[in-house]
Amino acid sequence: IGAVAVAFNAWWSARELAHGLSNAEPALVVADAKRCARLADCAVPVLSVEDDVRRFLTAHPQAPLPSADVAEDDPAVILYTSGTSGRPKGA
Repeated sequence: IGAVAVAFNAWWSARELAHGLSNAEPALVVADAKRCARLADCAVPVLSVEDDVRRFLTAHPQAPLPSADVAEDDPAVILYTSGTSGRPKGA
């Protein structure tokens, strides 16, 4: 679908999540309910795995995934460092 998965530490505070979101510049956030609660002021759409994603899949069980041109050197995933020596960085 052309999306890049960006994994954040589930223990991050709201401030750390805000830094990660600012750094990653996502178009959409998919998270569990606990993390969604920490993202109440998020500037991008936030979908809850427990509610929103499940409701969408139930309502559209046959929906095709969009096609996207993806090159072999395009990123597939970004993982954030722990930030022990500074702010977490995406790698």
